[in-house]
Amino acid sequence: MKLKIKDIAKKAGVSTTAVSFALNGKAGISDETRKKILDIVKAEGYTTNALVKTGGMESDGSLMESKLIMLLCPVSNLGEEDSWNVSLSFYEIMKEIEKSINEYHHYLFFKSVQIQEDFQDKLKEIIETYRIRGIIVLATDLTSKEMKMICDVPVPVVAIDRYFRDISVDCVSFDNFAGACEAVRYLIGLGHTKIGYICSAVDSENFKERRAGYEATLRENGIEPEKAYMIRVDNNGQEIETCLMEELGRRAKLPTAFFTESDTLAVETIKCLQQLKIDVPGEVSVVGFDNIVVANLVTPELTTMSVPWSDLADLAVGRLIDKMEEEQGRNLKMKIEVKLIERNSCQKR
Repeated sequence: MKLKIKDIAKKAGVSTTAVSFALNGKAGISDETRKKILDIVKAEGYTTNALVKTGGMESDGSLMESKLIMLLCPVSNLGEEDSWNVSLSFYEIMKEIEKSINEYHHYLFFKSVQIQEDFQDKLKEIIETYRIRGIIVLATDLTSKEMKMICDVPVPVVAIDRYFRDISVDCVSFDNFAGACEAVRYLIGLGHTKIGYICSAVDSENFKERRAGYEATLRENGIEPEKAYMIRVDNNGQEIETCLMEELGRRAKLPTAFFTESDTLAVETIKCLQQLKIDVPGEVSVVGFDNIVVANLVTPELTTMSVPWSDLADLAVGRLIDKMEEEQGRNLKMKIEVKLIERNSCQKR
């Protein structure tokens, strides 16, 4: 049932003009009166923040329920930048999520929260204060334990960019294993048999799946993965290039191709190989994963696995809306196919 301004005025014992001033943050009423009005609105299950930001008021003076959907980006390590925050992919994620949310006439509310002892209390406070209707969680680097903490809230939750097999939560992710398999099969199809793997120090499930796909495809083709061709680097800015230069430079012999677990690493690999006077793709081919913007800017342009963020956003938001409007039934867990984008960083042997 919609709450009307005249109903609030009657409960508060004030004029409808005073209610309007309070809801829109205008001067002209005392702090005591403003607080009294806002407390009534909050008690009835509405949020003035949402009303002001989204124009959530009908022409007849009735108030609509909040239409805010939160994109939650949990930060695991206090004082450290998490991978979602430094990744160029994050901006693509946020853009596509907001676009999908707006198509359902809802609005995006972005929030990052530190995962600490009082994490659940803070999250519930945010939900209550802003009357959040549902949550999409960027769960890329979350553990199952951390995800369970988030699920223990009074609104529907959908996790994205992480597939949780062991807990009860709806999730939409990419098929990282199959994508890695396709990338390695592509290199083998070009005649490469000495294929290296470059990974970061981030030990996420997505990256584990990509490495598993790399190793499985090599073995399926009678090629045993060689430790000498696997390079692990730090994942922080300038340290990536420094570490890669050291690792690539000290090897007497390199593979003829590298599959990297991300485009960021692929671009840095190409730069380092070029500094070492190693031609890409003439001497070493490189394949990335993600298809971020810089994949088109590096020379040669990067061959990579493209992840369709727009498809992920549509599925995740659509599922969340269903959960918000209907009783929550069984959980749905979805994986989206990725596809190879062939550019100029690979060559036949």
